[in-house]
Amino acid sequence: MRSMRRNRTALAAAVLLAGVLIFLSGLEAAFAQPVITARLRAIPESFSGKCPAKIQFDGVIIVRNNTRPPLRVQYRFLRSDGALSPISTIVFDGDGSKNVSTTWTLGGPSLPTYSGWQSIKVLYPQEAESNRANFSVTCQAEPPKKPDLVIRSFGLKEWGKCEPNHVIFTFQVTVANIGTAASPAIPGKALVQAMDQHGNGWGNGVPLNAIPPGGQQTVVIPVYYLRDDPGHITGAAPHPFRAIADPLKLVDELREDNNMSGVINVDPRSLCGTASVPGTAQPLKEDCISFNPATAQVKFVSNDWKIVDGSHWMFSFGTKKTEAEQALRVIKHYGMNQSCFVGRPGPSFQYLLRSGTAPAGALAGEDCVSFNPNTAEVKKINNDWKIVDGNHWMFSFGNKEDEARQALAIIKKYGFTRSCFVGRPDPSFTYMRK
Repeated sequence: MRSMRRNRTALAAAVLLAGVLIFLSGLEAAFAQPVITARLRAIPESFSGKCPAKIQFDGVIIVRNNTRPPLRVQYRFLRSDGALSPISTIVFDGDGSKNVSTTWTLGGPSLPTYSGWQSIKVLYPQEAESNRANFSVTCQAEPPKKPDLVIRSFGLKEWGKCEPNHVIFTFQVTVANIGTAASPAIPGKALVQAMDQHGNGWGNGVPLNAIPPGGQQTVVIPVYYLRDDPGHITGAAPHPFRAIADPLKLVDELREDNNMSGVINVDPRSLCGTASVPGTAQPLKEDCISFNPATAQVKFVSNDWKIVDGSHWMFSFGTKKTEAEQALRVIKHYGMNQSCFVGRPGPSFQYLLRSGTAPAGALAGEDCVSFNPNTAEVKKINNDWKIVDGNHWMFSFGNKEDEARQALAIIKKYGFTRSCFVGRPDPSFTYMRK
């Protein structure tokens, strides 16, 4: 009996002890502290550019062993300059992580460089601090705001009169401001010029309005007859003209080395009644025969298809009747009534006029090549005198330089801009028009 009582007593004690242990274990768990950590990074870590700079700080707060949810966590950001952010609160309903962020804007003339850091400081329910997110700022000086004038386009607009007190030709110039500030208007001062690069001061200039950044202005520049040296007009032709923006350096610009255009060669010899013969200046003479386009017709004469006006045989086409008929359509369409030559007999150049003027307009289906009479010039290429416009070889004159220059003078006089053909290749009929 005593033995059984002792056993029952021991069992009760064991049960009691187990209960106490379980209670204490639960009590410990209830009062266990959560584990709180944090980390932070700066974006960008290194800044170099226009200030002020804005640095972004992205961080995370992590909670583990959250036995008493909801858990309120209070934190703030610390800065290397001693500044403190307001205290913020986030709530965790269990273990996990939550993102936090802030920014720092700094840098400028008074603070051109800076190196510093920010960190996250956890204040409650326990203290903890993240890593220090280091960063650096280097401010780049902003370039000064100034205008910058350039020649956007430059060309010969029109011819005038080769007479004292008259405009002999006019240029059209577009000036653009590619700078960062407006260019000023300076009354009474030439802010763009067109000048003969022979260096004798022949040319002219005009003022400009104020031009905003990214803007442009187009002006015309008249160049007058050179009274003090009229022989220079034809004797030194062709003249290399160049447009120059801000020629007197009156505008404070970002750059001063980009104000000039390319060169345009201007040849006023035909306008001034002279054709260029080496070493001389002979009058421009034209050799033209008049006819009536209304009575002109295609006829088969002596086994040759011709365009004739009465008994006047004008153009020959051999066996090419279709081309003869097409040429006659051209003549009638434009009202051409003068057939002209350079260098008869055996002319090196022919053209047609309408009562002393250039044919103008267009005819459906015609075959024409355009050119610029202002930039056309005479050049000797492969021992052949030619009229060319840039890389375009237009007319060939063999060794007849004087006839080439006479023909160029005629082209410029009438302002022809198209060289047209019937029957290419090896055309049977050619003409020019505006």
